[in-house]
Amino acid sequence: MKEMKLEVIISLSLPQYSVISGALAPDLENESARSSVGCEEKDNRFYIYIRAADNVALRAALGTVTRQLITARNVVKGVK
Repeated sequence: MKEMKLEVIISLSLPQYSVISGALAPDLENESARSSVGCEEKDNRFYIYIRAADNVALRAALGTVTRQLITARNVVKGVK
């Protein structure tokens, strides 16, 4: 695997995003040849780690994670 040179960390408040974090955590764990996405709950926060070998891979992974977060948020809002 290529060396992951770039990293973005998304931090979400757990009380506010606890339903979303629980729903997305299994889908966020992903690794490919040029990027990896991981997550963890720590210090009452939900962290999403996106690492990539280059800008193109980082943009693609960040776009995917962002779409997943937006979709999960919309589903939670629709269910309430």
